Amino acid sequence: MLWVDLTQLAINDTAADVQGGVSTLVQDTGEIDSITASHGPIVVSGATFLAGQSTLDKITGGFAVSDAAANFVADLSTLNADSYVVAVAVAGGDATLSGGVGVNAPNFSESGAGTSLTLDEDLKYAGSFSEDAGSTFVLSGGHLLLTGTATFAGGTVDGSHILYTTGTTTVSGLTIGGTVEWRNTNALSESGGSVTIGDASGDEAILWNTKKATYPFSTTAGSGSALRRRQIS
Repeated sequence: MLWVDLTQLAINDTAADVQGGVSTLVQDTGEIDSITASHGPIVVSGATFLAGQSTLDKITGGFAVSDAAANFVADLSTLNADSYVVAVAVAGGDATLSGGVGVNAPNFSESGAGTSLTLDEDLKYAGSFSEDAGSTFVLSGGHLLLTGTATFAGGTVDGSHILYTTGTTTVSGLTIGGTVEWRNTNALSESGGSVTIGDASGDEAILWNTKKATYPFSTTAGSGSALRRRQIS
């Protein structure tokens, strides 16, 4: 007689416990039907993602992958092919985006002091993009076109190409350096912090608020809020 065990487990736990127990869940992946996590997103490293992708894909609502820049770039093709990856976060190190791979996850963020992504080609991103304090996005070989929501909270966009923001953009700190031209074509708001156009290199960076675009800024918008162009000879 042939016995077939059709039992499939439905895991229901907090995000923290699921995240902490991924290695165990991976060992039992054949017995798991679904994983439901509460109280926050599940965030794993690139290595954990590669080792347990089939198990992580059973998480209801998907999961986020956070890793250093070099690992992010190396794993990007695999990340793009997995529809359960709902967010990718670059935190630490530096790397170059090239080869026409693009970014497919609905959320894309860069954060952390010293974190740097260099763009060596044109990149059009339609999801929700954010750049936090201390991180740098270098437009050395192509333009960055952000058609979804964008949030800048203290980072730097440097290089020699164009930053397009065509969706709703929120700024609470941003430096546009090198000869970057920032073209805003939609609604842009500033809340606190400061926006600096130009850097110590002495090159001329540009902010262009195109026709019908809005940027209602004020020095009273928040603590230290200001829009300024700075040239240093």
